[in-house]
Amino acid sequence: MLKKLPALAFLVCASIGSFAATPEEVQEAERDRDLAKAKQETAEANAARAKANIGELSSQSLPTGSGTATALNIEGKILAYRAVDAVASDIATQVLNAAPKATNIVIFGDAQFSAITRYWMFRTQLSKLNKSIVQIVGGNLDEPRLPGLSSDESLTSCKRGPVKEVIPPLIAVAAGLQVLSLFKTDKVMTGTDVSDDDFALSSAVVGKLKSARPSLNIVYPTVYVPNAFPAVPRPEVKSAVLDAVDELERYKGALDRLSTLIDSRKKTLAAAIGSAKTSASCKSMYETDVKTLERMEQSNKTLQKLVSNNQEFLSKVDDKSGSSVLQDLYIAETLTSNFKSAYVLKLKTVAAGGATLAEKNLFTTNFYFSGGAIISYMLLDGQSGEIVSTAVLPRYAQYVKANDFR
Repeated sequence: MLKKLPALAFLVCASIGSFAATPEEVQEAERDRDLAKAKQETAEANAARAKANIGELSSQSLPTGSGTATALNIEGKILAYRAVDAVASDIATQVLNAAPKATNIVIFGDAQFSAITRYWMFRTQLSKLNKSIVQIVGGNLDEPRLPGLSSDESLTSCKRGPVKEVIPPLIAVAAGLQVLSLFKTDKVMTGTDVSDDDFALSSAVVGKLKSARPSLNIVYPTVYVPNAFPAVPRPEVKSAVLDAVDELERYKGALDRLSTLIDSRKKTLAAAIGSAKTSASCKSMYETDVKTLERMEQSNKTLQKLVSNNQEFLSKVDDKSGSSVLQDLYIAETLTSNFKSAYVLKLKTVAAGGATLAEKNLFTTNFYFSGGAIISYMLLDGQSGEIVSTAVLPRYAQYVKANDFR
């Protein structure tokens, strides 16, 4: 086997040598490589000069995608809001045709429309919360009472009346928790280049309605505060919403006092149970009382949390509007008090946007601007809640050359 290796090595070397390039062939390949590299460098230089003369043709800097584009120019915004104003004229015409005898119209943006429902739900749930607290605390909120053992003297005699366990109905607690979700308004707009502006849309619609029918009484809830700037100081306003702030504070105080009372009674019962002088039957009775108090304590904590949450949400301020939930509910209450017969007009900007088109060549650069909007509305009868008229109205402005922009 070893004798055969030199022969195999010779064959391999021979085969490799048969494919080896000659010096002339190597020099020719190197010249081809250098020529190709030179052509590539020349092409890159020509491309760089052309790009410098023509300018950047990429659309990355133009407003695309969703949300508010920071690169959007004022021309695109102007065209978008012109489209909004044009749609407002169509809305005013359709609303007046659908409600020719309307005297009162309340205009709601998307963010404020739920205020009326939230107001009535708040009133309803506050009433249920009151019943639950009165049931666990007793008729007098200033002097909470405990069931069963009415005095410490009963501990020594081991006698008491029948224990009536007071646990607020779970439905009241669950219903109260639903109130919290109503205070959250959540609002998301995608696919727009221009920020959604309820005030701009409402202003345009109000202007068109008042122009067509000056006698029409129009109210925009976010700025509606009757007698806000009186010539003389106005008297104290009666408001169930404002009274609710004081009521919640009373509930909090009553539940805190009840919590203190429960802690004190549990300590007293624990001492009696641990006493050697207490009979076995009395200990069993007291242990039952402790379990009753523990369940009452748990219900009390649930109600305390619910009251605290209501207080927090009433004072919560919306980052966009700058108004608190309490303000929104107060305005809703005022609207329901002053407008027994009114039409409700709900407005929503579905989309609004602008665009910029840049056309560049070796000699000229032209800019074109465009904008548009899609607005929806719904007109309801304020008394019956029925929908009177509704539509989605788009409006588009075709591209306008910069020099022709007016």
